[in-house]
Amino acid sequence: MSERELTREKAFANLQRSLEQRRKRGYPAEVQELLQKVELQQQSAQCDPILFDCCTVTLSPQSIFRFPQGLVNIGADFFFLDCCVTPVTVDAATPCGTISNAATVNEVKAIGHINYVASFTIPTYYNNGEGNCNRLVNQTFSCTGTLNVNNVLCYSPLDEPNPCPDFCNGNAQAFAYIADIDTCNASKAIVTIGVIVILPDCAS
Repeated sequence: MSERELTREKAFANLQRSLEQRRKRGYPAEVQELLQKVELQQQSAQCDPILFDCCTVTLSPQSIFRFPQGLVNIGADFFFLDCCVTPVTVDAATPCGTISNAATVNEVKAIGHINYVASFTIPTYYNNGEGNCNRLVNQTFSCTGTLNVNNVLCYSPLDEPNPCPDFCNGNAQAFAYIADIDTCNASKAIVTIGVIVILPDCAS
């Protein structure tokens, strides 16, 4: 076996070993912190401001020097979100119990869709033959998706003039992270990117 073949074989063995170690350790601290934050927000939220999705990237492990991990880049387009305000009848909680159909309030919903692209940059051997075919070159990989949105954000009084939040200007947030890497065989690895979108509340 030539020196360049030994170099590549050693790198592939290290790649497999690092993936096994990562699986044992679980998510990096930054991802665990994000997931805990989202879980707490879900528990405290009375409505449904958080959306989840995922997309996948297929890699060739033999041409990859290091797999991605942790949080990754995401670009989300919130332009296609609209706010829908609808009067609805709701129950009212009193010290003596719940009164059915006791009040009419505005139900404020986010409707539409969110397009996104998630990406990561990692060192690879996609080098066009340079460095005796062993030069490391950073390459960017990405996947895209669309989230359909029909989520209640809050309830507001009928006389509130404009309960709708602004979905732009940093009020809605999107996060992406490496959720899983499944090595089907030596020539294929499927990277699953988890996507989390947090919509603004009606005070935004």
